[in-house]
Amino acid sequence: MRKCSTFVRSRTRTRNNDEKMTVPQQRKDDDDDGDFDGSPMIDDDNSDEDLDEDDLEFFKAAASLQFGASHKKKVPIAPGFYVVSTPIGNLEDITIRALKILNEATLILCEDTRKTRQLLTLLGVQSSSSQKGKQKKLLAYHSHNFYEQRETLRDRIVRNEDEEVIALVSDAGAPVVSDPGQDLVDLVLEATKANGGGGGGERKSVVVPIPGASAVTTAVIGSGFKCDDGYRFCGFLPAKKNERVKVLESLTSETSLLVFFVSPHKLVKTLEDVAAVYSKSPPRRVCVARELTKRHEEFFRGTCEECLEEFSKEGRARGEITLLVESSDFCASTKKTTATKVAPKDINDDDDTNDDDDDESDKNTAKVLLEKTLRHLLLERAENQRLSVSEAARKVSQDLGVKRRVAYSLAQKIKDSSSGNTNS
Repeated sequence: MRKCSTFVRSRTRTRNNDEKMTVPQQRKDDDDDGDFDGSPMIDDDNSDEDLDEDDLEFFKAAASLQFGASHKKKVPIAPGFYVVSTPIGNLEDITIRALKILNEATLILCEDTRKTRQLLTLLGVQSSSSQKGKQKKLLAYHSHNFYEQRETLRDRIVRNEDEEVIALVSDAGAPVVSDPGQDLVDLVLEATKANGGGGGGERKSVVVPIPGASAVTTAVIGSGFKCDDGYRFCGFLPAKKNERVKVLESLTSETSLLVFFVSPHKLVKTLEDVAAVYSKSPPRRVCVARELTKRHEEFFRGTCEECLEEFSKEGRARGEITLLVESSDFCASTKKTTATKVAPKDINDDDDTNDDDDDESDKNTAKVLLEKTLRHLLLERAENQRLSVSEAARKVSQDLGVKRRVAYSLAQKIKDSSSGNTNS
């Protein structure tokens, strides 16, 4: 279970007194006429008639929050099952929609009732539902009791005879993501489908996800690592070393950014395993994202060895940790098989008289692999990790079994081509 021990106050960024300016003041200074009435920002080309009711409600809500305008109209929350994301550390990351759901809910399913009650108090959530006038009830739903409760809860949610607003939360972040709840969502959706719902018709009980703070996306954004090929969230790695290594080895062929949740006391051992497994594949950096959105938020980037040296220090591996392993530009398994079997025979062969289609295909594959490897070493790594032409040629000669002169010639062409593009 993803835990969040305490909700700390948000970090404040101090500015000089002369830099302090409210949003209305800024808008007023930017306005040519000097007139600003606190109304929501809408493009001049669009009139109210072009906006639907939901858009207008959004702008009114935004104006209410930003400029203190009164927003008297309240839209009641429809009965149903709401999966609500909560802050992962900074209370200001709660959304308007999540607050409305939590205020209206008569039943809240949570991992730890004490932590959720504390969170609701800090957020100013009412102890009773204003819509129904009923006392809000908190019910523990976690990995130790979900099996006994899920069917009872499923029936209550699907039937919803009392037209309740039922919410599911975790201790922090998005429920279901490495947290209890996926099984309950699955049961509710299956039961709804069996009862004829889920096909577009109106239902009293539906599963409604309420987005919000997420350690996964926050870590991906802050890491600075490329994720052009997407990222793969792997949850928590197994606690036992042998099982953990097997999982990591199964991911060596994955070219996308890898994201893991790691317990503080397992961080050093996990980094050791990552270093051992990925030393056999194209070199990748890692990022230890720690205490996200909290006062001591930290992104530590570097090689596995650098991270090991840092977090082996006493007291460094603390708090909630998300570990990211940098994406690879080519498949490690392809390198392992193609490089040893294809490259020596085909790349090193200067004689192009072989007309066999299969050999030609193998030769092209090997050349593409060699070019990608050299391009990565020469151009696509971080500035301080890029190799010279001779160093890159030496490395691929050792790793791929390619003649050094062949590798050097291609590396020089890639470097010259890059320099030509830059100069132009």
